[in-house]
Amino acid sequence: MADQNSSLLKMKQPANQPGRFIFIDGLRGLAALMVAIHHFCGHRIFDPFRQLNLFSETLDGMTRYGGIGVAVFFVISGFVITHSVSHHWVTGKYFLNFALRRSIRLDPPFWVTIALACALTYFGQKLIPNYDHSLPSIKNVLAHIAYIYPLLGFDPIVPVFWTLVHEVQFYVLFVFLFGIVQRFSRSVNPSEFAIICVFGFSGAVSSLIQVDIDGLCVETWYMFCLGVFAYWWHQKTISTATLVTFLTIVVASTSLEITNYKVTALVTAGSLILASRLSGMSSWFKNYCIQYLGAISYSFYLLHGIIGYRVLSVGERFTQSTLPMALFWFVLAMAVSIFSAAMMRRWVEAPSIQLAKRLKKES
Repeated sequence: MADQNSSLLKMKQPANQPGRFIFIDGLRGLAALMVAIHHFCGHRIFDPFRQLNLFSETLDGMTRYGGIGVAVFFVISGFVITHSVSHHWVTGKYFLNFALRRSIRLDPPFWVTIALACALTYFGQKLIPNYDHSLPSIKNVLAHIAYIYPLLGFDPIVPVFWTLVHEVQFYVLFVFLFGIVQRFSRSVNPSEFAIICVFGFSGAVSSLIQVDIDGLCVETWYMFCLGVFAYWWHQKTISTATLVTFLTIVVASTSLEITNYKVTALVTAGSLILASRLSGMSSWFKNYCIQYLGAISYSFYLLHGIIGYRVLSVGERFTQSTLPMALFWFVLAMAVSIFSAAMMRRWVEAPSIQLAKRLKKES
């Protein structure tokens, strides 16, 4: 989830770098689409058809594997945030400016989604008999706004919100550790040894230990680090040997527990490395539809679960249970989600992006 669409912004960078990572924009859009398909295919409207041979296999596959798009977001975030921060000297002032820019960039769409989810739940309780959603408490809402709701034992208002908690923790922890690496290196540009000691060690530990602490990015930190290492290899800050060593450790960790997330994170990192090697960062996934989906991916990711999923629920409640009708509601849910995301992108995200850009110029 990542630093959604931040690669669409103009950033300070070396002369040999592209103005945008077009491949990453497209990859992000496809990842958001995968997550939406994953959630939609798991809806009860498709339950009567899960016994059909070919269709049941497709449904089960989408339901089981579509959620791996989250791992794509995490690796991308590692790559893009490193790109954004790596040419700046991390001071207290820069850290506060960075945190403010991240907040301005992520929070308004997040707040709108929370408000919309609460509003839809309220009207659902009023209008629909036996409505199975309850309004969150004020404490729960405030815990969400502070990105600490899992640590306080609250359930997510929207299921995908857990990824934003991990993203925010990554941002803060990465900039803090990068500041340490810079001081250890005595340079704005980190030394390879310092990167290995800080990010290599912590990423390796994250991939190797089987610790799942709800609300902390301990189990996902290595995914961000895969993106971090891919970027620094892209910039020739680290050697191929260092990159391969870190990748090998993560691959080896699959012998302890192989998960869809871990495999996807490795494949995503590999695709970033390959795109860098073959000069595909500025050309792959250049298709207009894929790029537009990438541009609205943050809003789409946030809204599909509260808008598109409810469209499917309306279809389940008020129409006959036939396969053509289920597919119709699926297409409608996707279309409404994309339209809603486009509106939030235009009226909420775009102003936030512009303000964050102005603050970055002042940093």
